[in-house]
Amino acid sequence: MRVGLLTYKMTKVKSLIISSSIPIMLIICSIISRILYLSYPIGYFGDADESVFGLMALEIMEFKSFPIYCWEAHYAGAFVSYLAAIIFYFFGPGFVQLRLPMLLMFIISIPLFFIIYKKTLNDLYSAATSTLIIIFCPFIVLYYTMGAFGGYGETYLGSSIIMIMSIYICENANSSNKISYLFMMIFGLCCGLFFYILPLALPVILAFAFPALYFYKSTNQDKKSTLFFCSGGLIGLLPVMIYIITQCR
Repeated sequence: MRVGLLTYKMTKVKSLIISSSIPIMLIICSIISRILYLSYPIGYFGDADESVFGLMALEIMEFKSFPIYCWEAHYAGAFVSYLAAIIFYFFGPGFVQLRLPMLLMFIISIPLFFIIYKKTLNDLYSAATSTLIIIFCPFIVLYYTMGAFGGYGETYLGSSIIMIMSIYICENANSSNKISYLFMMIFGLCCGLFFYILPLALPVILAFAFPALYFYKSTNQDKKSTLFFCSGGLIGLLPVMIYIITQCR
């Protein structure tokens, strides 16, 4: 009896160690792969598009201007330039410094994608393998997700956040404990914010956020959750509204 109980506990501990160590190893792999990329010329030299975001970061750092969208590209949000301005202030300007926010976004997205795969595939090792495919991706994906182009890397992170929040809503739709309205507002805020950064976020919003919201509302008959979601979405879209108002004057 004691031997069986001890074996059971050992198995549980082993499973816990494996399940917690895999995300850590994935994060380490993502850091190493991206640092190697930044150490090569293709990583520490940029192109004209990234130069524009770097120049905007310099203007923001010096409090000369506060752009909402990229200059002459009124669809790519200047979010990365604001992050880069902080890094420029401490470490000086450069393409590597400009890409550091993209590195951070990618690292954050990796454990999120792992959780998403784990929930959908229901297998630890399949989830790890799928996440490794994201880490060691084709070069074109690496180039655009690490480049400060005004939306591609941000959409990568935004997609993982929106998907995992949508899954959480669906999993708790039938629960006795209702999802807080604050969570719904943050959910809407993420959708609005990432749509502002780049409209490429719209497909994941249509495919995950709206169905999850509809499923939760229909299951719980909770109309207030939709109201809070929309309120958060409007807050996330504030830069778009400010831009429209200022441009129409």
